[in-house]
Amino acid sequence: MESAVPAHLRVKRTEPARMRDDWNPPSPAFSPRLSPEVTGTVMGYYGLQYRGERPTAADLAHATLTERIESADGPVYRDTAVVRDPAGYTNEVSVLYWLDQEQFRRWELNHPSWTAADRPADGLGYFQEIALPGANDFEMITGGRRQEGVATQSESISEPIAEHAYWGSMRDRLPSSQTSALEAHGELTFDDDGDLVVVKPHDGMALIRSGQDWVDTEDEARAWWLERIQPVLREGMDFLTTQGRPIGCYSNRLMQLSADGQPIEKTYGHSWWHSLSELEDWSRSHQTHLKIFGSFGQFIKHFKGAAGLRLYHEVAVLDADQLRFEYLHCHPETGLLGARPNAHL
Repeated sequence: MESAVPAHLRVKRTEPARMRDDWNPPSPAFSPRLSPEVTGTVMGYYGLQYRGERPTAADLAHATLTERIESADGPVYRDTAVVRDPAGYTNEVSVLYWLDQEQFRRWELNHPSWTAADRPADGLGYFQEIALPGANDFEMITGGRRQEGVATQSESISEPIAEHAYWGSMRDRLPSSQTSALEAHGELTFDDDGDLVVVKPHDGMALIRSGQDWVDTEDEARAWWLERIQPVLREGMDFLTTQGRPIGCYSNRLMQLSADGQPIEKTYGHSWWHSLSELEDWSRSHQTHLKIFGSFGQFIKHFKGAAGLRLYHEVAVLDADQLRFEYLHCHPETGLLGARPNAHL
């Protein structure tokens, strides 16, 4: 086994690790490795929102975004997904990834803002939720060698890692945790400019994209996933979406990935948290996550392996100057807007 922290990012640890010295994970997991030359990435969530039938303006907006993606300095990877939120609105989200933050900044300068305040009220809401983690600020883990998200750009993949399958392993995989307690400081604030709302972040916010891929499952394993695990996962995601704010979850979406407008057998949960510690508390102690964790464990034990089911996640802990949240023509519970005081009155 090797450490999940890449060799070039390892430093003398001044913060205690959660892993026991004699820890031996019950199943293998791996960490995708980006090139050591990558000093920071961009994870940009660009959303369209509408209620009822898909407006024709959505096609134009989607085409415009695709044209921008294919232009100079565009992202190195994109995926698209959709979710119907509790307010009954459809949210189509393109996640764009860069491995060079300066390239991203040049790209932004060359195009009008996705949430430009002068956009017409054409039946669409627009939002962007953008994270710019440095190489020390995020970690990736996967149960297999086919990758999703930023891991698609990995240069290699680790041998089985040690920091896996114990409470606190997510923190231990973050290079920044070697020297920082990763505490949150401050609260969200909200600035209105007509129909545009800019949410100002605070230090120590946590982002998680946690994915599920059952494309390669067959027969009993597929039925087990669809009948025993997926309902439990949806229950947990529904809890975070509708009741997560009191425990520190600002926003949660269970996204259905799509290709050419058609759903594929992949989902991911996407959450913004006040702090990593609150994400850890939910993972470690809340009944909804314990049921998810237990159902996956039973699956692995029964099939003596993953049986075609692939799980992964990417986690980042970020300060205010590494984050941006903007919402135009969106309903008041969209994303971080739902964390606004009195948002639900």
